[in-house]
Amino acid sequence: AEVDECAVFHSCDELAACNNTVGSFTCACNSGYIGDGTNSTCSDQDECASSAHDCHPFAACTNTEGSFECDCVVGYKGNGTVGAGNC
Repeated sequence: AEVDECAVFHSCDELAACNNTVGSFTCACNSGYIGDGTNSTCSDQDECASSAHDCHPFAACTNTEGSFECDCVVGYKGNGTVGAGNC
């Protein structure tokens, strides 16, 4: 019978998802984190530094643990992102 290694034992990082496969498992870091997903390898992705964000050109990007925030610069209002409600 197939064993669900994710339910029994796995070496995925606490910030990663475990995916059971036939006879094994895979790990993938959660959104906002980078690494191979195993043994404490997931670390915060700096979306602001890597341009992996959707902040408006008139907004400042601030990296947060596992995510980021967009804030319109002085003189502009909105949610800070590209699209509806932007700056």
